[in-house]
Amino acid sequence: EGEVQPEGNFVKWTTATEQSNDYFILMGSETGNGEWREVTTVDGAGNSTSMLHYNYLDVDADFGITYYRLETVEFDGTRKIASHVIALERFKPAFEFTDVYPVPTTNLVNAEFLSNRDSGTVMYKVIDAAGKIVYQSEQFVEEGENLIQIDMTNMAAGAYFLSLTDGVQIINTKIIKK
Repeated sequence: EGEVQPEGNFVKWTTATEQSNDYFILMGSETGNGEWREVTTVDGAGNSTSMLHYNYLDVDADFGITYYRLETVEFDGTRKIASHVIALERFKPAFEFTDVYPVPTTNLVNAEFLSNRDSGTVMYKVIDAAGKIVYQSEQFVEEGENLIQIDMTNMAAGAYFLSLTDGVQIINTKIIKK
């Protein structure tokens, strides 16, 4: 069994007994039929009559579906498929703000956001309460967490909106300047 976690795909398995079990091979595939690659190896217990728990965090798992299966390798080199196939699906992060701080601000405001594009440029604007663009710029971003810092030192106190676009999607958040 397994679960998708922010850091990667977490795969876990349990054995009731083990006999001549040298190690496990966790296999991964993007298709689930025939094109398997070795993800990692995990030492087995050799011989055991106790229930044992194993796990592995696949931090290299790509976005999309990854199929996993488990193989055992005995001390004599014999390999056997030891599990059914499971599928875990990692979704690309959304295009969204994750944190904007400090609010209110007196000078610099930090806007952290997720981008679901491989890389590219985002355009951002600071808009005052009357709808006037008081600042605009662009920044190169990569997929995942990104940070924009905006110097609001010379802007008047009041409420502002930060508008960010990747050319396809637009996200907005409120900023307060003291």
